[in-house]
Amino acid sequence: EARLPIGTEGGGFVIEREIARGGMAVAYVARGEDGSRVAVKVCTYKEAQRPTTPKRYENEARLGSAVEHPNIVPIHDLGRTSDGKLFYSMKQVNGIPWQNTIRENSTEDNLEIFLKMCDAVAYAHSRGVINRDLKPENVIVGSYGEVIVLDWGLAITTSAFAKKDSVIVDFRGSGGTPAYMAPELLDEDVSRVGTHSDIYLLGAILFELLEGFQPHCLLKMWDSNDPEEQMNIVLWSVMHNEIETQVQNEGELMQIARKAMSTQPEDRYATVEELQEAIREYRITGRAEELMLK
Repeated sequence: EARLPIGTEGGGFVIEREIARGGMAVAYVARGEDGSRVAVKVCTYKEAQRPTTPKRYENEARLGSAVEHPNIVPIHDLGRTSDGKLFYSMKQVNGIPWQNTIRENSTEDNLEIFLKMCDAVAYAHSRGVINRDLKPENVIVGSYGEVIVLDWGLAITTSAFAKKDSVIVDFRGSGGTPAYMAPELLDEDVSRVGTHSDIYLLGAILFELLEGFQPHCLLKMWDSNDPEEQMNIVLWSVMHNEIETQVQNEGELMQIARKAMSTQPEDRYATVEELQEAIREYRITGRAEELMLK
């Protein structure tokens, strides 16, 4: 249990209120010594028992300070509360997770958010950082259209990263979220993981904003009421790159998503910018053609 009493002091912060809770961490708004307000992410007790957690938090803090971009939340400090819980503080982001609205938004609104998310990922790649866990849950959308990509705790680095020796490069068995994952993210090591893996994840998110479910959540999965069997179906579909074929959208956007999710990395888009360009081209010509056919 990671819950901290209101008024808890630690690392120069005073906890004011809880704003989000997940299985791995709890987020709070806290007041700094100078009166400013920041967000503080504190790991849960269960997560703290994992041997990789301290290094993971250190990784995310280092990467967050090294990758400065308007669509990536800056991380300030890393430390422990007075009772030993790991935490880091970051800029307070006012907004809601994209996953809360993705099924209600229009396709155009979702594409705007998606392209801004792509901007963050493209910049991270240019700095030698691969996220490995991109998903709408980790994207915050602000009241004025701000789009912030959170959670870089599973990120790994390439030779382009300026301080490569300062981060761990292998979290065995922790490649991301199965419903979105590229096949290579199931590997025990990260030798086959690259920027192409993030491009796959972006394709999986594009699939979701079109269909309302993730590509590896096959329809046959819902024939079972057993959560373990359902997860096995998802993992099998990741391993064999099986993507649900019974879809409502078979147009150009779905073709873009499927190309990004090609089994072989060389068949995917070479860069995030190339994926973005395909979507922008669709918005100029493809959308007009689809409307004419209606």
